Amino acid sequence: MQDFLNDMYNTGCRPSELTTLNKWRYFDSNYYELLPSKKNEPRYIPRIKMSSTLVALLENNNAKYCGLFERKMNYFFNMYYQYSKVTCGNKDISLYLFRHNYVKLLFQESNSESYVTKHMGWNNAAMASKYIYSIINYF
Repeated sequence: MQDFLNDMYNTGCRPSELTTLNKWRYFDSNYYELLPSKKNEPRYIPRIKMSSTLVALLENNNAKYCGLFERKMNYFFNMYYQYSKVTCGNKDISLYLFRHNYVKLLFQESNSESYVTKHMGWNNAAMASKYIYSIINYF
């Protein structure tokens, strides 16, 4: 589970993008291509940011990340944080905390909304702004 959470933190992937690996494609020796799950552009994930577990699963064409399912991961995440509530605005974000954090780190590194938009595969900057300027509350 630790590798799964590290991969979410280091790649900004949605939980479903890691629990079902059928949208990942080998791109070159340094990157994997993640095909969009919505009407977005493909993302290119640096191999160096991925855990050895994820790389091994992709190289062996495994369809699942350790047989984990998103609902089960959310359950364990919520059990771990049962005494604290993590929200973004008025929405609970649970495992999406890592995605929000990743986007904020990308923006800190680049200071460019267009870079974040392109890196995350989004078609418009509105989504980048939503993530960059969202306020994460820990209760």
